[in-house]
Amino acid sequence: MKLYISSQTNLYDTVAATTMQYLVEWLHNLNDKIIGVDTETTGLDFNTNKLLLLIIGNEEDQFVINCLDTDISPLFEFLSSNDYVKILHNAAFDYKFLKKAGVILENIHDTMLAEQVITNGKYINSYSLKAVTKFYTGKERDKEITNSFID
Repeated sequence: MKLYISSQTNLYDTVAATTMQYLVEWLHNLNDKIIGVDTETTGLDFNTNKLLLLIIGNEEDQFVINCLDTDISPLFEFLSSNDYVKILHNAAFDYKFLKKAGVILENIHDTMLAEQVITNGKYINSYSLKAVTKFYTGKERDKEITNSFID
Protein backbone atom coordinates (compact mmCIF):
# COMPACT_ATOMS: atom_id res chain seq x y z
CA MET A 1 0.00 0.00 0.00
CA LYS A 2 1.25 3.49 -0.80
CA LEU A 3 0.69 6.03 2.00
CA TYR A 4 1.36 9.76 1.99
CA ILE A 5 2.45 11.98 4.86
CA SER A 6 1.77 15.63 4.18
CA SER A 7 -0.24 18.55 5.50
CA GLN A 8 -1.54 19.15 1.96
CA THR A 9 -5.05 17.93 2.68
CA ASN A 10 -6.12 18.68 -0.90
CA LEU A 11 -4.18 15.53 -1.91
CA TYR A 12 -6.13 13.31 0.46
CA ASP A 13 -9.06 12.93 -1.91
CA THR A 14 -6.88 10.96 -4.29
CA VAL A 15 -4.27 9.32 -2.01
CA ALA A 16 -4.22 7.37 1.22
CA ALA A 17 -2.87 9.55 4.03
CA THR A 18 -1.21 8.57 7.29
CA THR A 19 0.96 10.08 10.02
CA MET A 20 4.64 10.08 10.90
CA GLN A 21 3.74 8.23 14.11
CA TYR A 22 2.26 5.38 12.06
CA LEU A 23 5.44 5.19 9.96
CA VAL A 24 7.64 5.06 13.07
CA GLU A 25 5.49 2.24 14.51
CA TRP A 26 5.67 0.42 11.15
CA LEU A 27 9.48 0.65 11.20
CA HIS A 28 9.61 -0.68 14.79
CA ASN A 29 7.52 -3.69 13.76
CA LEU A 30 9.43 -4.62 10.60
CA ASN A 31 10.60 -8.20 10.72
CA ASP A 32 13.28 -8.08 8.02
CA LYS A 33 14.72 -4.61 8.91
CA ILE A 34 15.35 -3.87 5.23
CA ILE A 35 13.93 -0.65 3.83
CA GLY A 36 14.13 1.06 0.50
CA VAL A 37 14.95 4.76 0.62
CA ASP A 38 14.58 7.27 -2.20
CA THR A 39 14.30 11.02 -2.53
CA GLU A 40 12.77 13.46 -4.93
CA THR A 41 14.26 16.92 -5.03
CA THR A 42 13.53 20.25 -6.67
CA GLY A 43 16.80 19.98 -8.63
CA LEU A 44 20.20 18.34 -8.80
CA ASP A 45 22.30 20.68 -6.62
CA PHE A 46 21.90 20.01 -2.90
CA ASN A 47 23.28 23.48 -2.10
CA THR A 48 20.59 25.39 -3.99
CA ASN A 49 17.69 22.92 -4.25
CA LYS A 50 15.40 21.35 -1.67
CA LEU A 51 14.52 17.87 -0.54
CA LEU A 52 10.96 17.51 -1.76
CA LEU A 53 9.95 13.93 -0.93
CA LEU A 54 11.43 11.13 1.15
CA ILE A 55 10.16 7.69 0.20
CA ILE A 56 10.63 4.81 2.62
CA GLY A 57 9.22 1.34 2.31
CA ASN A 58 9.45 -2.28 1.43
CA GLU A 59 7.75 -4.48 -1.15
CA GLU A 60 4.35 -4.25 0.53
CA ASP A 61 4.20 -0.70 1.95
CA GLN A 62 5.66 2.59 0.79
CA PHE A 63 5.50 5.92 2.60
CA VAL A 64 5.88 9.14 0.62
CA ILE A 65 6.74 12.02 2.95
CA ASN A 66 6.38 15.63 1.90
CA CYS A 67 9.58 17.11 3.34
CA LEU A 68 8.48 20.68 2.63
CA ASP A 69 5.83 20.53 5.34
CA THR A 70 6.70 17.48 7.47
CA ASP A 71 9.35 17.12 10.17
CA ILE A 72 11.41 14.04 9.28
CA SER A 73 13.49 14.04 12.48
CA PRO A 74 11.49 11.12 13.98
CA LEU A 75 13.11 8.98 11.25
CA PHE A 76 16.71 9.90 12.08
CA GLU A 77 17.08 7.00 14.55
CA PHE A 78 16.08 4.44 11.91
CA LEU A 79 18.07 5.94 9.09
CA SER A 80 21.24 6.10 11.17
CA SER A 81 20.78 2.67 12.75
CA ASN A 82 22.98 -0.24 11.73
CA ASP A 83 20.03 -2.51 12.58
CA TYR A 84 18.25 -1.48 9.38
CA VAL A 85 19.62 -2.06 5.89
CA LYS A 86 18.87 0.92 3.66
CA ILE A 87 18.64 0.16 -0.06
CA LEU A 88 19.20 3.21 -2.27
CA HIS A 89 19.90 3.76 -5.94
CA ASN A 90 22.64 6.35 -6.51
CA ALA A 91 23.03 6.81 -2.77
CA ALA A 92 25.62 9.57 -3.20
CA PHE A 93 22.97 11.85 -4.70
CA ASP A 94 20.27 11.09 -2.11
CA TYR A 95 22.70 11.24 0.78
CA LYS A 96 23.78 14.82 0.00
CA PHE A 97 20.19 16.03 0.31
CA LEU A 98 19.47 13.86 3.35
CA LYS A 99 22.61 14.95 5.14
CA LYS A 100 21.69 18.59 4.55
CA ALA A 101 18.34 17.78 6.21
CA GLY A 102 20.16 16.31 9.24
CA VAL A 103 20.07 12.62 8.35
CA ILE A 104 23.16 10.45 8.88
CA LEU A 105 22.74 7.23 6.91
CA GLU A 106 24.38 4.00 8.03
CA ASN A 107 24.29 0.46 6.61
CA ILE A 108 23.64 1.52 3.02
CA HIS A 109 23.45 -0.73 -0.03
CA ASP A 110 23.58 1.09 -3.36
CA THR A 111 21.86 -0.72 -6.24
CA MET A 112 23.40 1.59 -8.83
CA LEU A 113 26.92 0.67 -7.74
CA ALA A 114 25.94 -3.00 -7.65
CA GLU A 115 24.54 -2.76 -11.17
CA GLN A 116 27.70 -1.08 -12.44
CA VAL A 117 29.81 -3.89 -11.00
CA ILE A 118 27.53 -6.66 -12.27
CA THR A 119 27.14 -5.41 -15.85
CA ASN A 120 30.36 -3.45 -16.31
CA GLY A 121 28.43 -1.29 -18.78
CA LYS A 122 27.75 -4.14 -21.17
CA TYR A 123 23.96 -4.44 -21.10
CA ILE A 124 22.41 -1.03 -20.56
CA ASN A 125 23.33 2.51 -21.55
CA SER A 126 22.16 4.20 -18.36
CA TYR A 127 22.36 3.34 -14.68
CA SER A 128 19.41 5.53 -13.71
CA LEU A 129 16.78 3.90 -11.51
CA LYS A 130 14.32 4.26 -14.38
CA ALA A 131 16.65 2.42 -16.81
CA VAL A 132 17.63 -0.33 -14.36
CA THR A 133 14.00 -0.90 -13.33
CA LYS A 134 12.93 -1.13 -16.97
CA PHE A 135 15.84 -3.49 -17.76
CA TYR A 136 14.95 -5.97 -15.00
CA THR A 137 11.17 -5.66 -14.76
CA GLY A 138 10.09 -4.27 -18.11
CA LYS A 139 8.04 -1.65 -16.21
CA GLU A 140 8.25 2.14 -16.25
CA ARG A 141 8.53 4.03 -12.97
CA ASP A 142 5.50 6.22 -12.29
CA LYS A 143 6.53 9.60 -10.90
CA GLU A 144 3.19 11.35 -11.49
CA ILE A 145 2.48 11.96 -7.78
CA THR A 146 5.73 13.97 -7.45
CA ASN A 147 4.19 16.82 -9.41
CA SER A 148 1.35 17.07 -6.86
CA PHE A 149 3.83 18.07 -4.16
CA ILE A 150 5.94 20.54 -6.13
CA ASP A 151 3.51 23.46 -5.96
